[in-house]
Amino acid sequence: MKKIITLLAALVVGGTLTASAAKTFDQVFPADFSQGIPEGWAFLNDATTEQVDGGIKVTCSQTAPKYRADLKYNMPTEKADNYCSLNASDYKVIAIQFIGKRPESGSLKMSNIAILNGEKSSWIKNTEGYSLKESAWTDIQDINGNHTYYWIIGGDNWTGDKTLTKIEIVIADITNEADKSYTVAWVNWFKDEDDLKAHLDLDAVVDQSGNGYESLDAAWAAAADGDVLTVKTDQTASDRLQYGSSRSLTIQGATPDVKISRGNAGKLLLLASKGGNETLTLKNLTLDGLDKDATCSFIEASNGSTVNLENVKIQNAKSSHIQGLVTAKSGGKLVVKNLNVSNCGVNENTGHLFFGQHTSCEISGNNAMSISIENSPFAVSEGETLDNTEPIVIYKYNNGQFADGDAIVNNCTDASKFKLGNTNLILKAENGNLVAREDEDTGIADVEADENAPVEYYNLNGVQVKADSMTPGVYVRRQGKNVTKVMVK
Repeated sequence: MKKIITLLAALVVGGTLTASAAKTFDQVFPADFSQGIPEGWAFLNDATTEQVDGGIKVTCSQTAPKYRADLKYNMPTEKADNYCSLNASDYKVIAIQFIGKRPESGSLKMSNIAILNGEKSSWIKNTEGYSLKESAWTDIQDINGNHTYYWIIGGDNWTGDKTLTKIEIVIADITNEADKSYTVAWVNWFKDEDDLKAHLDLDAVVDQSGNGYESLDAAWAAAADGDVLTVKTDQTASDRLQYGSSRSLTIQGATPDVKISRGNAGKLLLLASKGGNETLTLKNLTLDGLDKDATCSFIEASNGSTVNLENVKIQNAKSSHIQGLVTAKSGGKLVVKNLNVSNCGVNENTGHLFFGQHTSCEISGNNAMSISIENSPFAVSEGETLDNTEPIVIYKYNNGQFADGDAIVNNCTDASKFKLGNTNLILKAENGNLVAREDEDTGIADVEADENAPVEYYNLNGVQVKADSMTPGVYVRRQGKNVTKVMVK
């Protein structure tokens, strides 16, 4: 009886208890570091840790020339109650996500994965029908700029139920001082690469039905009339985004800071010009010119199409084109609300926006921009208000000059919201509109200035002389802008 009891105790202490003490998969994974360091996990090599938004920030304590701080599960002291049951057939990919990137100057290795082999833990590596290449990881960046690195576990024996005992992720050989800190978000297993990608937020653009696209170019090509495209991460258009016939679209940012950049400075970024009364709406996003010198406009509405700009920023855009950055011509229409133009360059006496003949514009809200108009006045949206505190400068197209009596802004009586550029004329409210007029106060101010100016005398050779030293003869008298001839007898 004593021998039987001893044998049973040995079985309990050995593989039987060890296996039965293992946690379930869901109790260990995902290992979420956003709320702290999960049970059984540790950062080694005397690293210091700090809880930050989204994960654990790890700082290597080792000194140069190489820094190191490994992440390990159930090591260096192996505990049976941290063992984890795993169906290898269902989980062939293991991944780690960093907030941002891994330390770029160092190395990243899935060094070891151990499973229970009888009564002992055995590293699988590339032996006994298992396949784990230490450095063969793949990098995926999500729309938030975070990087997920993953390894594929294979081999004939990586099937069926396993008891996972240890994991060793080596983050070492860091030579750049700036890389010695990194942040881990989570570690998790996935069935395959597709399963991992489905878990990550990788769609740069989604439509109103939830269909995702890897780029704005792809979403633009696939969009149908009436679609709403939400841009979730910064995009650079590789070519001009041009309307097909009879298609209206809305492109909006997931946040106002999401950027759409012009990749080709020789082409428009967006063109609505096919006719058929298409409407392109851009809202809650930033348009960026990447500081490239362009010879064309940024956006164009023409041939009966409309471009709506609502809560849009245009930045870092340069254009030597006489029609500025945003152009309405040949029957095109612009509807502008809360447009902010900053760090942009256009020709002298040229507005950021251009309104040509047979075009129209409606403007409302708080706008920071300038305008060029060709002939027709533009309109403030009926029933809307203008909230800008700095006046919007209006230029005559192509260095032209406004004339007294020209209608400039329809449906607006607040002259403080606009001013005319490259002219001495001012805006006055007349019959519900703003009209260019002579500044009646200018002449009075000039007279007062002349009256207070010093009197100077010059002989006919243009040499200034003192009044008390003039001899008989003809002299030129100047006071301010007034010049007359005087005779001294």
